[in-house]
Amino acid sequence: MQNEWAVAIGQNNPNDPYEVTNPKEVSPTYVEPPLDQLTTTPIATAHSHSNDPANPSAGDLYSLLQRMVDSNGSIKFSFIFGLSGTAHETYALVIDDKAAAEAFLATYPKSQNYDPLTHGFLKNSDLWREVDKMKMIYSLED
Repeated sequence: MQNEWAVAIGQNNPNDPYEVTNPKEVSPTYVEPPLDQLTTTPIATAHSHSNDPANPSAGDLYSLLQRMVDSNGSIKFSFIFGLSGTAHETYALVIDDKAAAEAFLATYPKSQNYDPLTHGFLKNSDLWREVDKMKMIYSLED
């Protein structure tokens, strides 16, 4: 797949069927889900990583956090699709607390913690250091 593609998912009530937009394709490294095509309340987005593994990027995390805040808490899910070798992968980011999303964005602003060149956390930023500590803790053996 040459470009990333995305869909938006909506649902007005928990017992209603889901609405899924037509896919939107943009570029090899970027796509915005077509939230404006929904006629129901947006609850999720989904996008692919072009010929790359599905593991979520820092940009994917920041996008979900901002969408949750902008949607007044209705967008809680982001699905990411990709390939690892020949294996299809799917990851899901789930955030269910708007106040926590706002607090995270206030504590770790994207402008100070995101590297648009790598799509990762900005090296030596506050969030990069926190993630680095977490990696070290989880790499320790029992």
